Amino acid sequence: MSTGYVILDGIQIHPTNVDVEEERIGEMRRMADGTLKMYHIAYKLKWTLSWDNVHQDSYDLLVARVKYRTTTPMSYVDENGNGYTVITSP
Repeated sequence: MSTGYVILDGIQIHPTNVDVEEERIGEMRRMADGTLKMYHIAYKLKWTLSWDNVHQDSYDLLVARVKYRTTTPMSYVDENGNGYTVITSP
């Protein structure tokens, strides 16, 4: 069940949108008969948090900006309550 908020490094924030992209990580190899085979290793998830009609000095936006500039791994709990370790990137 979706909660409507996420937790980033222990701080609860309420984005308008949370978009998730899933990327398969693996290795591609060409077989002797010419077919291409992928050896699947893992999935990599990318979250994009966005806000609509938010004042420039909003608490959520300020927290997101500070955490965005942090280069160390941090905890992230998505809107479904699943926990991850994430690194922010531009």
